[in-house]
Amino acid sequence: MAQTHIDAVLAISDLPQNDDLDESGFASLEYIDIEGLVNLDNTGVQQNIVSQNTWDTDVTQKGKGFRTGNDPTATIAMPSTFGAGLQAMLAAAETANNYAFRITYADGLVEYNRGLVTDPELTKGDGEAFRNAIFTIGTNQRPVIVQVAE
Repeated sequence: MAQTHIDAVLAISDLPQNDDLDESGFASLEYIDIEGLVNLDNTGVQQNIVSQNTWDTDVTQKGKGFRTGNDPTATIAMPSTFGAGLQAMLAAAETANNYAFRITYADGLVEYNRGLVTDPELTKGDGEAFRNAIFTIGTNQRPVIVQVAE
């Protein structure tokens, strides 16, 4: 069955994690829920497809190249009083360290990521526009997906 992001939760660990983590490493951390998440761009990795032409074929030969983690932006509502999650994002943005993230979906699926957090972009707009902070998360490893136990 198709699943939406309704009731999913993004959380950050406030302890720097500068080395790759496996499932047990991610699961052993404590996380702070980020309230007011408006949008999270695509996570995962992108992989280059490299190609080379050779004289003995008229079809370009292709192979897999380097992978790079996506750099999703997290748009977070910015109320007058900041919650613990927004405070943790702002603190992470002040460092050059990587931080662990956990996305917990309503059906129990969990996705872990790890990456840098940039200073936020502060949205503006017309009189009815909402006040948000947009952080970029520069992921530095493949996500770890934990399936729902049957």
